[in-house]
Amino acid sequence: MNIDDYRYIITIADTGSLTSAANKLFVAQPSLSQRVKLIERLYGITIFNRAPKGVRLTEEGECFVRYARKILACEEDLRNEILDMHDLKQSSIRVGIPQFIYSPFFNKMLSHIHEKDANLQFDIIEDSSLHLQQQLLENELDIAICYLPVESPNLAYELIYEDDFVLVPAKGGSLEEKIGNASIAPGSYIDPKFLDQEAFAVGMPGTRSYKFLNAVIEEHNINIKILHKCKNFSALHKIAQSGVASVFLNESLFDKDTEPKPYYYLEDTSYSSLSVVVVWRKNTYLRKTAKELIQFIREIS
Repeated sequence: MNIDDYRYIITIADTGSLTSAANKLFVAQPSLSQRVKLIERLYGITIFNRAPKGVRLTEEGECFVRYARKILACEEDLRNEILDMHDLKQSSIRVGIPQFIYSPFFNKMLSHIHEKDANLQFDIIEDSSLHLQQQLLENELDIAICYLPVESPNLAYELIYEDDFVLVPAKGGSLEEKIGNASIAPGSYIDPKFLDQEAFAVGMPGTRSYKFLNAVIEEHNINIKILHKCKNFSALHKIAQSGVASVFLNESLFDKDTEPKPYYYLEDTSYSSLSVVVVWRKNTYLRKTAKELIQFIREIS
């Protein structure tokens, strides 16, 4: 066996198909099938159950894949530590983020990486916090920026800052007029009752913004008309700016140092705060570039 054999088995397991794995690995399918049979004979086990629609891991196969992932992770740690010993620059870094791609925080992080090494490939993986943590565990990311909770004991994390959901009224809409008539300045707190009968756009079901809006409705016994659901905060912000509907966004999306606060906080809302953390795998070798990025994140948080 060689190190690629472990990678072959993991790829087949992840794709659930010999054909898909062969295409992903750029290996001929007959050759891949022969490697699987050789490994099974070597260990005296059956790794996959074959079926018309693909393959599934046997109990022995699940055991093999679990150790194969550890072997590949150790091999990568070995390579990375030796590269740092020789002070060889990291060619790329994989950073997972939720929707921080639209925030001033992300702009600072990107500028820092470019200043440190303009030739460094910066791979950005945007996904939910839950999926990013899973990708970290599967060694598909170097570090990630997520919301709490971090539930796996195999992940380490450090608090960056507390974020809040803030209200951005539809420009020129009835909610903005209502708040203006009450002489409430931007950046101030407002009574959630102001939201009653107002039109809103919100994130997709299951997202934190969606859960937050529904918590506000339930907590304060108000009626809100949800007109639109969007995947990202940028689209929600544009909806509010166009005057179509009001929205809740993360406060971190706004640069508080260079622009007046175009939003409001809700009174009597104890569940609006979000803890933002930087996360990495425990018991693994972090390259210098990743360590430096974590240190920079500490400094700007």
